[in-house]
Amino acid sequence: MVRNDNVHPITTHETKMTLRLTDINEFEHVLTVLNGMPQDERVLFKAMTGMDYDPEDTLVALADLPGTHHLVWAGEKPVAVGGFIPQRKGVFRTWFICPDTSWADHGRELTDLCGSLIKGMLDDKLAHRIETVTLADRAEAQAWYERIGLTFETTHRGYGSGGEDAVMYVALRAVEKSECAVA
Repeated sequence: MVRNDNVHPITTHETKMTLRLTDINEFEHVLTVLNGMPQDERVLFKAMTGMDYDPEDTLVALADLPGTHHLVWAGEKPVAVGGFIPQRKGVFRTWFICPDTSWADHGRELTDLCGSLIKGMLDDKLAHRIETVTLADRAEAQAWYERIGLTFETTHRGYGSGGEDAVMYVALRAVEKSECAVA
C-alpha cells in the first residue's frame, strides 16, 4: 500500500502538522482508533444501528462497507477513521470516528482536513449532496459540522432506534442532472 498517496499539510499559526490518509486496510491500526471511540459516539452508534458498539464487529463491518474510507495519520500514529458511504447516485453519507485524545492533539487539523475532503467531493463533481445524521442533543457535534461546511437541514423526530430525535446536516452543490458520477 502507498502510504503517502493523500497528504494534507495543514498549517496553524504555531506549527505545521501533516495529516495523511491511507486506505483502511491496515486493520490493527483501524482497530486502535475504533477502541478509542468516545462514549457519546457509542450512544450515537446504538441509536443509529440498534446495536451496542463493539470495535471488532465494527471493523468487520467496515471491510464490507461500500464507498471511500480513510485512516488518518499524524506522523506514525493513527488518529481517526472515516469516509463517505454512497446512498444513491451523487449522494454520500459521512462517518467519522476520532478518539478524544486525537481531538485534543489534532482537532484543528482534523477539522480542516474533513472540510477539505467534503469540498473536494463536491468540487470534483463526485457528489452533489453530502449528508450526516446525528442525535439532536449533540450540540458540540452540530457546531463542528458547520465548521466543516455542512448546514442544518432538518430534524427527524423519533429517528433513532430508541425513539431519539436526530438532525441532518448537508453540503450541497448545484447540479445538472447528467453531471454527477455514478456512486
